[in-house]
Amino acid sequence: MLIGYRPRGSLAALLVGWAAGWVLGFLALFAVWATVVPAGAGWEREWLVFAHERLAAWRGPLAFLVNPLGTAPVVAGLTVVLAAVWWIAGSAWKGALLVADAGLLWALNHFGKDFFARPRPALYPHPETDFAFPSGHALFAVGYYGFLVFLLAYGARRSVRRALWVVWFVVAVCLGGVRILLGAHWPTDVLAGYAAGLLVL
Repeated sequence: MLIGYRPRGSLAALLVGWAAGWVLGFLALFAVWATVVPAGAGWEREWLVFAHERLAAWRGPLAFLVNPLGTAPVVAGLTVVLAAVWWIAGSAWKGALLVADAGLLWALNHFGKDFFARPRPALYPHPETDFAFPSGHALFAVGYYGFLVFLLAYGARRSVRRALWVVWFVVAVCLGGVRILLGAHWPTDVLAGYAAGLLVL
């Protein structure tokens, strides 16, 4: 038993929930994938061009301030730090659930990209060399940071909970949007990440 953990259910129930999150996440990816074409539909190209050229002023600030939040080093580092803090504070169950959530999302993103093998947009230069579908940033924006806010809001005052959810919503929108602004993802890559992350959450 984890230190400070007072479970209401069994470990088996937790594992079933983890597996259900995986299945639901993949179903969301399939649902979005069924409506798109491998190379990006015409409307996606138009959106990509519009975002990249008309919203260029937002690209730099969002790339610097928000984009790193969806990268593996930041997510892994934040997870380790929070898990350690919660362990010391006697709430190790929060850290354990956050680790499980991050692991599930990482696996969903990794295997989803390999399974669907959708090329990234080639309209603008970007450093990413792996596949595009789904957007890992969008997936973590909803599935990871949403769950993190849930854990942070647990037991907090109503005003604090509302503030946390508002901040999460803004960050989630910006994390998905910046990937389109950078030309690293098709819009449906981001939509798929949001959908899968929401079902996992």
